[in-house]
Parts: sequence; structure tokens; C-alpha cells
Amino acid sequence: MTPAPYRIFITGSTSFLGRSLVRALIDSYPLRLLIHKTPPPSFFSHENFQIVSGDLTTLTEEMLRNISTVVHGAAITHGSQEAYRRVNVDGTAHLLSLSRRAGVRRFIYISSRAVGQACGAYGDSKARAEELVAQSGIPFVIARSAEVYDDAFSSPEGIGKLARFIKHSPVVPFPSHPRALLAPIHINDVIEALARILSLSSMPSTIYTLAGPETLTMRDVIERIRAHFRLRRLLIPLPIKMFFMIPPEQRARLICEKNVLSENAITDLMITPRLFLI
Repeated sequence: MTPAPYRIFITGSTSFLGRSLVRALIDSYPLRLLIHKTPPPSFFSHENFQIVSGDLTTLTEEMLRNISTVVHGAAITHGSQEAYRRVNVDGTAHLLSLSRRAGVRRFIYISSRAVGQACGAYGDSKARAEELVAQSGIPFVIARSAEVYDDAFSSPEGIGKLARFIKHSPVVPFPSHPRALLAPIHINDVIEALARILSLSSMPSTIYTLAGPETLTMRDVIERIRAHFRLRRLLIPLPIKMFFMIPPEQRARLICEKNVLSENAITDLMITPRLFLI
């Protein structure tokens, strides 16, 4: 029997979000995964996907043969301005160019709520990548995600990193800036939204903001994590400029204005994101 063609191409498949997306899709869709690092052993235990080795700069048109949908989640989240440009912008441009030539019919871009120049070099790179996606001529969906967490707080950054710090430090300093606001969203809610997007192949090009239903201050988030683990911690609010270990670019990302959970995500994707640790 001739194997079914691989219809969905996923970049960033070994990331915190990518691994969960692959697990959610693997029984329903033939997948082709772009992997530039050694994947976990569990990735080799299923017959419904194919691995191609490389990164966004080494992609070839052949890797996209027989692909109808690209889910582009690969990105650098911490790095230099040049790294953001090379991977997040130029890498996306290269993937889009190959996708057009290969006849890809749909492009799903996993972006961020921290998008735009006000959100630093990272946010600027995501905005520029979004523009490339929108101007590509390929029907698209842009999913701007807020801070993603899971029950085990296993994310290597963001909420996961914050939770591990709170668990191990009796004193928790935090930026008291009024715009240091978060909208944590559980990973299962994000995966549900992405799976729904993939199931609605005829939907028009659009942008969704995937976020939790609340906008929380840093103190709110820390208090809920502390209460979740039943810990007593001394919380110390400090001006954001006193966090010398945080590069200015990342400070800008934290305090820039961000969109809340979009109404179309609720109506089109039929998701009801859960409250953070309540």
C-alpha cells in the first residue's frame, strides 16, 4: 500500500508548545516535522509522521512536497537583534517563498501578543514576520499567543520559569510597573484552538489572539502561583529598571501594550480558556 502523503508541515515541533501540538495531531493527520535538534525518544514511536532535518535557513522545496498546510512555530525568543532578523524574519520569508513554489494552500503562523516595535526587537521581528505572512498570497491564520503554561509548569521560560523561581526562593522581587501585565493561557486551550483552526480548512485569512480570560498584574500571577504550591513568600515590588539582569529589549516586551483574548477566537474556535490557577 502506498503511504499517505504528508499533508501538514510543522516547524518548532520540539518546542514546549510544538511537542503538545504534535501529540494532539499525530493520530489524525500525516505530519512532516522540521527538526534541527535531536528530538526526544518518544518522537520515534509513531508511524504517522516523517522527520526532515534542518532549520529555517536550510529548508528546500522538496521538504514541502505534497504539503497542503504549514504550521510555523519555530522562532528565537531570546537573542540579538540580528538573530531575531535572521530567524524570525528572514527564516519566515524563506519558508513562505518555498511554500508558494510548492503549492502550499494554507499557512498558520504562531505569533505572540508581544508584537510590534514597542515590544522590543523580538516584538518587531514578529510584526515583520506577520506582515510577510499576510502579504504572501497564501491563505493564512495568525495565532498570537499569550504566556503559555501547563499543569507541571514545565515551560523552560515564561510562567514555567517564574513558577520554579517562586518554588525555590523565599524572597520574590518583581517588577511593579503598571503595564507589566500577563494573560496566562493553559497549553491545552492553545492546542484546542490550533486543532480547531486546522479542522476549519475553508476559513478566511484572519488573526486570533489566544490568551487567558484575565489580564493579571505580576503580583496577581505570583500570588496565585504561591497559593497553588501553598508557599509563604516575601514579595518585593521594585521598579523595572532595577532588574539589571533583564535586558532592555526584554523589559520592553514585558511592559508593551498587548491585545486581550480576541472575540473571534471565542466565536470561531469555540474555546473558553480557563482562569489561571482558579
